[in-house]
Amino acid sequence: MWDVFLRVRSQDIVKEARLGNRRSPDIDSRPRPHLVRLADAGAEVVTPYFTKPYDNLTLDVGRRKHSVRPHCTVSGATWTESAPGTLALEARIDVQGIAAEDLVVRAHRDGRTVELDAFQTVTMGAGGRVGLRVDLARALAAGTLHRGDWRLSVALRVPGAGEVPVACDRALPAARIRRRGLSAYARPLDGENCLTLRVGIVHPVAGVRRRLRRVLRRRRA
Repeated sequence: MWDVFLRVRSQDIVKEARLGNRRSPDIDSRPRPHLVRLADAGAEVVTPYFTKPYDNLTLDVGRRKHSVRPHCTVSGATWTESAPGTLALEARIDVQGIAAEDLVVRAHRDGRTVELDAFQTVTMGAGGRVGLRVDLARALAAGTLHRGDWRLSVALRVPGAGEVPVACDRALPAARIRRRGLSAYARPLDGENCLTLRVGIVHPVAGVRRRLRRVLRRRRA
């Protein structure tokens, strides 16, 4: 936490005073996090805010008091029609200074976390709106994902910034995934606090058997 002062020197007289309690009413006094680039190519979150009760300006460097998570939401999961097996997410990231490369979609299973940045595209919009597309078909074909239940989240690439879970969408249907001879499916699980996809591999023989059973049932009907 860094308190901001103004120091004035005149004729060997030094006057120091806190800043912030006298400001224009047009200034938005709500705490809003800013992503600041560092000289070592890293980044840190800095949140300017006004203290209580004195209303002075202080900088919260490193999320000591203000978390990033209340400023981030991820919702609106849908399957894209143009690219089967690609999941589209809608997010609102109210953090000043972020770029597409600062965000990454992660998948979690049994204590293991994998980053899906190699299979994602990010589109930055106005007002903090962000669109993320994750090609799960490519992630499966590459072996990054495999069968199992995967919980999805979006993270800011800052150490300790935490993750934002993808909200559940009960209207999201199951998706069939086909790529380079791979046949799989991804189905959202009910009763979870965040979007969790059950990923399974469809074996060719089992698929043929199911199709034959469907054909036989239609003929009997």
